[in-house]
Amino acid sequence: MQSSLTVPHGGTATEPDAGRSGDRRGGIIAYCAKMAGHLLGAMTSKLVIAAVLALAAFLWISKPANPPRPVINPKPAAASVDVVMTQLTKLDDFHAASATFSASVKVTHKLSFLPCWFWCSSIELHGVGSDDAIVSFASLSAKDIASADRTISVRLPAPYVGPASLDLAKCYVTSNQGFVNWAGRLFHNNPDAAKPLYLTAESEIHVAAERSPLVAEAEQNTRAFLTSLLRRLGYLQIAVNFA
Repeated sequence: MQSSLTVPHGGTATEPDAGRSGDRRGGIIAYCAKMAGHLLGAMTSKLVIAAVLALAAFLWISKPANPPRPVINPKPAAASVDVVMTQLTKLDDFHAASATFSASVKVTHKLSFLPCWFWCSSIELHGVGSDDAIVSFASLSAKDIASADRTISVRLPAPYVGPASLDLAKCYVTSNQGFVNWAGRLFHNNPDAAKPLYLTAESEIHVAAERSPLVAEAEQNTRAFLTSLLRRLGYLQIAVNFA
């Protein structure tokens, strides 16, 4: 036996019909919600793609046709021969190398027919001194310098050994006298009596310097010095020769 429900406007409906109708409505709503979600997702993706394309188009349009190139300052030209001459002649006498030498000088005064122990006077100097090898730039002229672009050649006079100098603080003098040589006392007490020894010692030091590698060292040091100087003046290829 079916029960019935009264509905507005005089209609009647059975309970199972009302349940099926509610399920249909819920399914339709769920389907609509699902479709709406798909549509919204598709629209969002399209909007993102459109935004990326619009940004790329904006950056491309705003890019300058000829971008400015970085400015590179050219290297300054090498100094002229006149400038090089001015710099070199300022050096005048360039003391390119120095060395220290020792000297020992002895002077003996005696009579040939008497033994030294009886009548003799001797004085001996032991000392240390130095000497320099010098390169003269004073006589340098334009013909001694040849340059082209960043290449330069300089011709210099050969180094020479200057006068020696004794270090008096490191020198000492000894003397010996014969048994009856009273004149030796005068020689010993006279300070000027040692001057010839000093001069002889300086001469020995000068000769020793000339025989040493001092001149060759002076050439090497001068080349190194001028190479550094001329590079600062803009030269890359540098030759230094000696007469």
